[in-house]
Amino acid sequence: MVENSNLSILRARIDEIDNKIIELLETRLEMSVKIAHNKDKNSIYCPKREEEIINRLNHKLLKYLDKATLIKIYQEIFSRSKDLQEDALKNKK
Repeated sequence: MVENSNLSILRARIDEIDNKIIELLETRLEMSVKIAHNKDKNSIYCPKREEEIINRLNHKLLKYLDKATLIKIYQEIFSRSKDLQEDALKNKK
């Protein structure tokens, strides 16, 4: 029974972490929309900025997450950010 109790505690902790990750992703995407309001239509995609972020991430010391996976995650975040920025600019008119 102790093992099941411990497992439940660990799973509850993972649930808490997942909720925090979602909150942080939502906040990050909200910042992307705010940035869009300060851009013009031609400057949505900024490969240099994405490159800076990837370079910064590549210097992180990771124990359980390999860098290729981390980059894939961020590429998805970048993609969603660009979509939201494009939508924000369309609605800005």
